[in-house]
Amino acid sequence: NTLADVENSMAVDKEGTKPLLRRLKEGRFIWVDLGPLAAGASGLTDDTHKVMDVGGMDAGGAAQERTTKPHQFELREDPNAWLFRLGLTVEKIDAYLEA
Repeated sequence: NTLADVENSMAVDKEGTKPLLRRLKEGRFIWVDLGPLAAGASGLTDDTHKVMDVGGMDAGGAAQERTTKPHQFELREDPNAWLFRLGLTVEKIDAYLEA
């Protein structure tokens, strides 16, 4: 729950702590909705981009009136990711993983 907990865990069980640190490092990314695509546009799809259908209820609110539109998403580092909230950085995690 804290940076001190991570440091204590590394001192007590270094190899057992490393998988958690890897998950924290990998889990720092989120998919951010960049908005709807223009009509007829296919969008970009690669390791850090994807297109997803995003939908909502039409004005009537009935389930059968649900519409979707393709939106462009981009994979970005989340400044509110748990590792940052613990006071860690990617560099600190890399140093712990190399220890």
